[in-house]
Amino acid sequence: MSGGFFHARDGDDGPLLWLHWLAEYATAVALVVGAIGLLTDSAWGRALAGLALGALLYTSVNSLGWALARRERRPYAVPMIGGALVSLFGAIYLLAA
Repeated sequence: MSGGFFHARDGDDGPLLWLHWLAEYATAVALVVGAIGLLTDSAWGRALAGLALGALLYTSVNSLGWALARRERRPYAVPMIGGALVSLFGAIYLLAA
């Protein structure tokens, strides 16, 4: 990150990392706040939890492309598959309940 936080890239000419980090942390915050909304039985909790689970499913599946692109990264696919499964089953539960 010699060029600073907002110029950090994946490789020499890869995508900017801060936008990726922003999306990942926004997903995490939405998951936590959505879970709090579900636990407190708030009117907005179900909608936010569903949106956050959709974001988790997207980011987990999208990141699998990175993990499976190289053999040495394949162990990273395990938590990504876990995130995809948790979000899929969580969304199904929210829709059925």
